[in-house]
Amino acid sequence: MLKMARETRETGCLRLRGHRVVALKPEFEEHAVKLEKALPDGVPAYRDLVRKDFYYVVIEDGQAYIHVYRRTNVVYLVAHSTPKWELTRN
Repeated sequence: MLKMARETRETGCLRLRGHRVVALKPEFEEHAVKLEKALPDGVPAYRDLVRKDFYYVVIEDGQAYIHVYRRTNVVYLVAHSTPKWELTRN
């Protein structure tokens, strides 16, 4: 299960168009496809305040930790877990 760092307090919506999602582990492939389909419409997200361009996001089947590499329009799915987080503003 993913543990969210205390440094992730900002809640928002991450919307990315034209980005390809790459799973860093073969078992994340199915989740990568779902994330790639959801990103153009936007997904609830916490920005990781310690690591630039890393986010905790909520997708239909759980939560994911991702890195957005903007130079090449690629999103790396680093980790995936269930159940979903509850995103609330602190």
